Amino acid sequence: MMDNIGFIIFGAHGKVGNSLSNYCFVNGLSYLKVYKGANVGSPDVFNMDFIKEASDRDIAFLLKWSKPFEKVIIINAVWKGVGSDKPENGLILQLENLRIYQNILNLVARVKPHRYVELGSYEGEILDRAKSELLLDYSPSNFDYAFTKALASNLSRLYSYLNNIDYTRFSFSAPVLAMSDDLNVGRGYFDRVVSSIKEGRKFDIPKSNNHYDFIPLHLLAEKIITLAPGSSIGEVIYIGSNIGLTPSNFFRAIEEDSFNIDAVKKKYFHGCLVERHFTGGIEFDIKKFK
Repeated sequence: MMDNIGFIIFGAHGKVGNSLSNYCFVNGLSYLKVYKGANVGSPDVFNMDFIKEASDRDIAFLLKWSKPFEKVIIINAVWKGVGSDKPENGLILQLENLRIYQNILNLVARVKPHRYVELGSYEGEILDRAKSELLLDYSPSNFDYAFTKALASNLSRLYSYLNNIDYTRFSFSAPVLAMSDDLNVGRGYFDRVVSSIKEGRKFDIPKSNNHYDFIPLHLLAEKIITLAPGSSIGEVIYIGSNIGLTPSNFFRAIEEDSFNIDAVKKKYFHGCLVERHFTGGIEFDIKKFK
């Protein structure tokens, strides 16, 4: 099924992008990692700075790399962060993300892969749904991030349609690297705290009442790579266990070793948010995310 498919992973040096690359490597799949500062001496890596428009040379390289494959799938894992240390800089950061997205979409339109895969967020999905259902009083705490993610997804869908490219979006909540491999420590807050707990170090109990669907990062990567080739055109796929926990409850479960990953693995599924293939859970309780 995967024999003649080539995966091009934009942002392959990031947390999710790197995990996608690792999955391809371990399973013998053909892939190209694309990111700023890449070691151009490696055959499976290409250096690009997405803050700039792609050059003719960039396009030529990607087209040449794609040529041997029956199907090429571009996965966009580029996003520079959820927020900023200074709240007033949060919107500036997200607007920069939109500029990067514009450059990537222009590049995708020129390369014309068989499928363009976008990695969305549940915050953007919920905000999009809240506005479409006229729940105008809904405003998440990280509104700048949710708004720009939702806008980026709409732009991706439009670009793909106008350029006759199959489009799929994967959404998820909170992937945690430390749940996947004890030897690695992710750069995110959840990763750092889980690693501290496993090492027996103390941590401050968070006060946030937001609910997250915590998922092992390697399972997320596996689902994205294996589901992308056969996904329907325009499908929006949510990946998670549908188990919503506050950060404090999640950390407590890790600390007490009561977070049963094997049980969670059995619950992992994918469903189309647009068609609402859920039987309930955190995705439909908008008030929980205020």
